[in-house]
Amino acid sequence: MNGFDRHVLRHSVRHALALGINDWSSGPRPADTAQVHAAGVDPLRVLLFGGGPAVGYGVKTHELALAGALARRLSTVTGRAVDVDVTVRADLTIHRAKSLVATVSSEPYDVVVVVVGVTDALEFSSLGRWRSGITELFRLLRDALPTSPIAFIAVPPASRVTTLRAPLARLVDEQVAALNSVASEVVAETPSATFVPFLPDRRGGGTRHRSPEVYDRWAAGIVRGIADGCAAEPAAADANELAGRDVDEAARQRALERLDILNTGAEESFDRIVRLAKDLFGVPGAAISFIDDDRQWFKARVGVAAVETARTDAFCDFTIRQTGALVVRDASLDDRFRSHRFVLTRGHVRFYAGYPIESPDGQRIGALCVFDAVPRSFSPTDETLLRNLAHLVQDELGARASSSPDPVGAGG
Repeated sequence: MNGFDRHVLRHSVRHALALGINDWSSGPRPADTAQVHAAGVDPLRVLLFGGGPAVGYGVKTHELALAGALARRLSTVTGRAVDVDVTVRADLTIHRAKSLVATVSSEPYDVVVVVVGVTDALEFSSLGRWRSGITELFRLLRDALPTSPIAFIAVPPASRVTTLRAPLARLVDEQVAALNSVASEVVAETPSATFVPFLPDRRGGGTRHRSPEVYDRWAAGIVRGIADGCAAEPAAADANELAGRDVDEAARQRALERLDILNTGAEESFDRIVRLAKDLFGVPGAAISFIDDDRQWFKARVGVAAVETARTDAFCDFTIRQTGALVVRDASLDDRFRSHRFVLTRGHVRFYAGYPIESPDGQRIGALCVFDAVPRSFSPTDETLLRNLAHLVQDELGARASSSPDPVGAGG
């Protein structure tokens, strides 16, 4: 393809996108802190670098975008905590990506996920410029992060992420195939680099109103290509925790006691979070609970009369045995809970959703939960919102600990 052909096609694509619904610049995209976290132990550090799908068009927070979906999916697969730093640029091309490297933290990452090429495909960049750009980008990333593996995510077909119609979509897809062929060759020549295939489904991906569900499906495909390199022996131990086994109860109890939170009085900062959870999800009950040695103690609660219950009666005891949300849509149909005292008695629980609360040193010591007497649905977006509220509780615990004369972690 000569320069004139590329020029004509480039302007044809721009015109087609301007007439369609792909004017992403006018739609929502994340404006929050470019970092997300999935709870657990032995945290993985991930850098999401690039543009295109990594930007998060269609949602207003990285928690609901590709970064958040990657963190949650990777945590589920590996059994480890995941911290994702996001370094993206909306109009990214392979040559603009080089200047983006200068903004990257110099701390090592367990994996650098590189998402580039969508704009290059739409602009029909020459294969020579693409090859030199990728080679230079990898060199700069290796200089900045010499020990961090790189996962290059294949450029997705335009027919899967835009609303371009044939024949333009077909021509762009041919360009994508050529870019990916070159990229796979450069990756093969780059130490500690992996080429990860990426073929997103067509549902909702081509509009600027992408949903959290779209990003979750995309993340699932990407994680399959990077999870093996992130697994480690500590993850295997945590996988047992996910199944409700091998919890280090002694370490968990010590972390809880160091916080000096048990049996303290009501505090507005915690009560506010519980009220917000109740109103946000439209449920009659919500609580912040801490799992003590043999009891569940409520720091804040609404719709609950008791100050504490036996640990054996606590749904939240199941929640602390996994890294993500525990959602029980109808407890009467769940083998774990159908014979539970609070399911069978008056004022019964049918719906429960809880998210673990971690101590500053990563031990799961309690949960933020919401519940109802009738079965309910709970979407991935709802799980993310519940997680954000649980992190607010953790922030309050951290602030409380830092103001203590005997900080958490001091002593044995």
